[in-house]
Amino acid sequence: MSEILAYVAFYLSQFVAIVNIALAVSAFLIIVWALLDTLVRPANLFPAASRLSKSAWIGVHIGAGLACVVLGWYSFFGMIAVAASAVYLAGVRPQLAALAPARVRSKLRVIDEGDRNNRRS
Repeated sequence: MSEILAYVAFYLSQFVAIVNIALAVSAFLIIVWALLDTLVRPANLFPAASRLSKSAWIGVHIGAGLACVVLGWYSFFGMIAVAASAVYLAGVRPQLAALAPARVRSKLRVIDEGDRNNRRS
Protein backbone atom coordinates (compact mmCIF):
# COMPACT_ATOMS: atom_id res chain seq x y z
CA MET A 1 0.00 0.00 0.00
CA SER A 2 2.81 2.43 0.79
CA GLU A 3 4.34 1.85 -2.66
CA ILE A 4 1.09 2.90 -4.30
CA LEU A 5 0.95 6.04 -2.19
CA ALA A 6 4.58 6.77 -3.07
CA TYR A 7 3.78 6.44 -6.80
CA VAL A 8 0.71 8.66 -6.44
CA ALA A 9 2.72 11.28 -4.57
CA PHE A 10 5.52 11.16 -7.14
CA TYR A 11 3.26 11.53 -10.17
CA LEU A 12 1.17 14.17 -8.46
CA SER A 13 4.28 16.21 -7.73
CA GLN A 14 5.38 15.81 -11.35
CA PHE A 15 1.97 17.01 -12.52
CA VAL A 16 2.14 20.04 -10.23
CA ALA A 17 5.64 20.84 -11.52
CA ILE A 18 4.47 20.67 -15.14
CA VAL A 19 1.48 22.92 -14.39
CA ASN A 20 3.78 25.37 -12.61
CA ILE A 21 6.12 25.51 -15.61
CA ALA A 22 3.19 25.97 -18.00
CA LEU A 23 1.78 28.81 -15.92
CA ALA A 24 5.19 30.47 -15.60
CA VAL A 25 5.73 30.33 -19.37
CA SER A 26 2.23 31.65 -20.09
CA ALA A 27 2.68 34.49 -17.57
CA PHE A 28 5.97 35.47 -19.18
CA LEU A 29 4.41 35.30 -22.67
CA ILE A 30 1.57 37.58 -21.55
CA ILE A 31 4.10 40.12 -20.31
CA VAL A 32 6.18 39.91 -23.51
CA TRP A 33 3.04 40.22 -25.67
CA ALA A 34 1.93 43.31 -23.75
CA LEU A 35 5.41 44.85 -23.99
CA LEU A 36 5.70 44.24 -27.74
CA ASP A 37 2.21 45.60 -28.33
CA THR A 38 3.08 48.71 -26.33
CA LEU A 39 6.25 49.24 -28.35
CA VAL A 40 4.49 49.16 -31.74
CA ARG A 41 1.65 51.55 -30.82
CA PRO A 42 2.07 55.27 -31.57
CA ALA A 43 2.77 57.35 -28.47
CA ASN A 44 0.12 59.97 -29.25
CA LEU A 45 -2.74 57.48 -28.76
CA PHE A 46 -1.91 56.64 -25.14
CA PRO A 47 -3.06 59.89 -23.47
CA ALA A 48 -6.42 59.63 -25.23
CA ALA A 49 -6.93 55.99 -24.26
CA SER A 50 -5.69 55.88 -20.68
CA ARG A 51 -4.13 57.86 -17.86
CA LEU A 52 -0.64 56.47 -18.41
CA SER A 53 1.78 57.41 -21.17
CA LYS A 54 3.52 54.98 -23.47
CA SER A 55 6.76 55.16 -21.51
CA ALA A 56 4.88 54.45 -18.27
CA TRP A 57 3.32 51.32 -19.77
CA ILE A 58 6.72 50.20 -21.05
CA GLY A 59 8.07 50.64 -17.52
CA VAL A 60 5.15 48.65 -16.10
CA HIS A 61 5.80 45.77 -18.48
CA ILE A 62 9.56 45.75 -17.94
CA GLY A 63 9.02 45.84 -14.18
CA ALA A 64 6.51 43.02 -14.50
CA GLY A 65 8.97 40.93 -16.46
CA LEU A 66 11.71 41.53 -13.92
CA ALA A 67 9.38 40.70 -11.04
CA CYS A 68 8.36 37.43 -12.68
CA VAL A 69 11.94 36.45 -13.49
CA VAL A 70 13.43 37.40 -10.13
CA LEU A 71 10.58 36.57 -7.75
CA GLY A 72 8.62 34.03 -9.79
CA TRP A 73 5.13 34.36 -11.16
CA TYR A 74 3.64 32.65 -8.10
CA SER A 75 4.88 35.32 -5.69
CA PHE A 76 2.61 38.13 -4.58
CA PHE A 77 4.42 40.73 -6.69
CA GLY A 78 4.67 38.34 -9.63
CA MET A 79 0.92 37.89 -9.72
CA ILE A 80 0.38 41.64 -9.46
CA ALA A 81 2.85 42.08 -12.34
CA VAL A 82 1.00 39.61 -14.55
CA ALA A 83 -2.29 41.28 -13.62
CA ALA A 84 -0.89 44.68 -14.65
CA SER A 85 0.04 43.36 -18.09
CA ALA A 86 -3.33 41.64 -18.37
CA VAL A 87 -5.05 44.95 -17.56
CA TYR A 88 -3.17 46.52 -20.45
CA LEU A 89 -4.16 43.73 -22.84
CA ALA A 90 -7.80 43.65 -21.74
CA GLY A 91 -8.47 47.34 -21.19
CA VAL A 92 -6.00 49.68 -22.82
CA ARG A 93 -5.21 47.70 -25.97
CA PRO A 94 -8.83 47.69 -27.27
CA GLN A 95 -9.07 51.44 -26.63
CA LEU A 96 -5.85 52.01 -28.56
CA ALA A 97 -7.15 49.87 -31.42
CA ALA A 98 -10.35 51.92 -31.52
CA LEU A 99 -8.42 55.19 -31.64
CA ALA A 100 -5.92 54.05 -34.27
CA PRO A 101 -6.45 55.43 -37.76
CA ALA A 102 -8.11 53.10 -40.21
CA ARG A 103 -5.87 51.34 -42.65
CA VAL A 104 -6.76 51.68 -46.29
CA ARG A 105 -5.40 50.05 -49.37
CA SER A 106 -2.55 51.96 -50.90
CA LYS A 107 -3.64 51.43 -54.49
CA LEU A 108 -7.13 51.86 -55.81
CA ARG A 109 -8.02 50.15 -59.02
CA VAL A 110 -9.82 52.36 -61.52
CA ILE A 111 -12.07 50.54 -63.93
CA ASP A 112 -12.47 52.14 -67.32
CA GLU A 113 -15.74 51.96 -69.21
CA GLY A 114 -14.07 49.68 -71.75
CA ASP A 115 -12.95 47.32 -69.03
CA ARG A 116 -16.39 47.31 -67.46
CA ASN A 117 -18.02 46.34 -70.77
CA ASN A 118 -15.43 43.62 -71.41
CA ARG A 119 -16.03 42.10 -67.99
CA ARG A 120 -19.77 41.78 -68.50
CA SER A 121 -19.47 39.86 -71.73
